Amino acid sequence: MSEIRDFVMQQSFFNSHEHQSACAWKWEDIDHGTFWGYSWSDMETSQFPNHNTSRAEQLLALSTTGYGQAMEMAMQDILGMSYDIEKENEITQRLQQWVQERQGIDIHAHLFTERANCTAIIADVNSGIPVTTLETLTDETVPDYVRFALRLGRKGLFADSDRSEITALEETWDCSLDTLYILEQAIERYLDACKNTGKLTCLKIGLAYVRSLDIQAVDVMEAAKCYDLFRQGKTQEIRLLHDYFVHIQLRWAEAHAIPVQIHTGHLAGNHKDIRNGDPANLIPLIMQYPKVCFDLFHGSWPWGGVAASMAKEFPNVCLDLCWAWALSPWQTENTLDEWLGAVPHNKIIAFGGDSWSPFATVGYAKQARIGIANCLERHVQRGHYSQKTAEMIAQRIMSENGYAIFPGFDSSSAS
Repeated sequence: MSEIRDFVMQQSFFNSHEHQSACAWKWEDIDHGTFWGYSWSDMETSQFPNHNTSRAEQLLALSTTGYGQAMEMAMQDILGMSYDIEKENEITQRLQQWVQERQGIDIHAHLFTERANCTAIIADVNSGIPVTTLETLTDETVPDYVRFALRLGRKGLFADSDRSEITALEETWDCSLDTLYILEQAIERYLDACKNTGKLTCLKIGLAYVRSLDIQAVDVMEAAKCYDLFRQGKTQEIRLLHDYFVHIQLRWAEAHAIPVQIHTGHLAGNHKDIRNGDPANLIPLIMQYPKVCFDLFHGSWPWGGVAASMAKEFPNVCLDLCWAWALSPWQTENTLDEWLGAVPHNKIIAFGGDSWSPFATVGYAKQARIGIANCLERHVQRGHYSQKTAEMIAQRIMSENGYAIFPGFDSSSAS
């Protein structure tokens, strides 16, 4: 093992994106599926139309993808065994035994801070109906190394054109939202209250799951008219409302120096319009809000080069490889290579597990370290970087940049 590889393998992560925050698991109920993470998506795409591909054949097909490799890494790390479809019951039994042997310890913290070696985590736990509650942010079971990303609606406020979301918001905030002005005031009170907990570190926008990211300027009178129609169940101009609420969030983020994470690139799951993830559509918005830090997610894969050009052009754009290592490990190595040569490395965040399972995150973290080590090792061997420079880069992109970009964390934990 080279010096830089050994250094990267020991370096802690600032984890920029997870979908979990506390010990809310019923550990006695977990089974082999807790290792799967995003592998179910590749299982589906391995099934051709009108082909009767067996589950064993599908599992074999995904074993060479990033998802499948990460699942194998987590299995080996935690249970010391490979995933075998014929041994799923045995895997479940071994996993439950592993949990039972650790009664009395915080398993969630063990997996994150020891196995995955993450010293900080940004949790995006909004189920989308309708917003993350203040009680979630202040829950005593949430570890101190966790801070929260907040989003209005799972994909965006009213992104699913569901009028019932208004009712849900009224119940959550205990007020009537009869007009757009009242709704705006309620949103600002909610965001202010979340910030005052000390647990909010950024906002999150996930509109790419339902539409492209070309956010337009919207006149307040047009937005109010659209909101009134929406309350009546008429959704023809709902895109206009999406745009308006993005601007509300960005103005608030600008006023409070809060970064904004934006889903760009590939879309999780299957059968979605991946063209929506093109980050170039964000350029007018980035130019309009030069004081807002835009954190572009997922390596913007397959638009990593476009994202790099944007971060090189605009001081308020940073680049984030959360989820990207599992999407395409080798391409993400190439992306990191490209980014390091094009973009100041203080703008790069190397990891986020983006998982609902801490067991899956263990695999994703190991996968990311291997990719980062491969990249930096090549640079050292070719004489591009000295050992000292490569170590400095690793520390910055794996840990220190996250603490510098996102407020509310104890930066003394960076190493």
